[in-house]
Amino acid sequence: MERALSRFAWLERGSLLLRFSLLSLVALALIAVGQAAALEHEMTQDALRQQADEVAVVVQGVLGPRLSAMTRLAPALRPSDRAWWAGLAQDLLSADAHLVRVRVWDPASRIIYSNNPAQAGCAFPLDDDLRAALAGHQAMDISPLTQAENAGDGVARGGLLQTYIPLRIRASGRVIGAYEAYSDLVPLTHRLDTARRTIWGSVTAGFLLLYATLFAIVRGALRRLARQMREIADLGARAREADTLRAVDHLKDEFIGGVSHELRRPLASIKGYTASLLLPDAGWAPAEQR
Repeated sequence: MERALSRFAWLERGSLLLRFSLLSLVALALIAVGQAAALEHEMTQDALRQQADEVAVVVQGVLGPRLSAMTRLAPALRPSDRAWWAGLAQDLLSADAHLVRVRVWDPASRIIYSNNPAQAGCAFPLDDDLRAALAGHQAMDISPLTQAENAGDGVARGGLLQTYIPLRIRASGRVIGAYEAYSDLVPLTHRLDTARRTIWGSVTAGFLLLYATLFAIVRGALRRLARQMREIADLGARAREADTLRAVDHLKDEFIGGVSHELRRPLASIKGYTASLLLPDAGWAPAEQR
């Protein structure tokens, strides 16, 4: 019985440990993946915002002083106007090696200037980012450029960071247009890849450490539980042994009581005859006494 209980305790402990291992592994893995994905997303957004702020500083530092005196924007349709805007764009691109193109928009969502001269004077649908810039707020977005959109750069590129910066009149602060600067994401992508590896490595290491700690705690608890079950089994065995001893002792008492009762009657007769033989005035014949 004791061996059976011990084997049952071992099997039950193994089953509990297996269930805990599987459930905790799944739960902790989901939590770790969610945390790592959230950290990665937040890190990416912070890096994009930081690069957009740097682009805004460069654009405002290079173009702001030259354009802030304007009260209105007109499309660069004449060669002289295009040359003037091209000079500004070249200064801007030289100030930041990550910038690859720049556009200037008026409040009617027309392109005043673009690296692609064919787009000058063209109107496009007003999207949320451009609307925010024309309302006086900086905005950014990731642009997955198509082959047609890459045509003006002379080199095929992947996604670019679009930064929209309000163009204000310096004296009144009124918004008369917006800059749209495209910056290359390749250098940022390299830094983000390194940071992602760090994040996922740290989260994985923390996940494994937490899982190992919980596993050790549960295994220790199961060992204590098994030890307590063995102690309970030992106490049960001792209790059953005590019950057996009490039953044997009861049988012994009953046996001795029965034997005493059966011997008491003949012994009483023997004792009576013996006492009468010892009386001095007993009238027993010698033969009877013998």
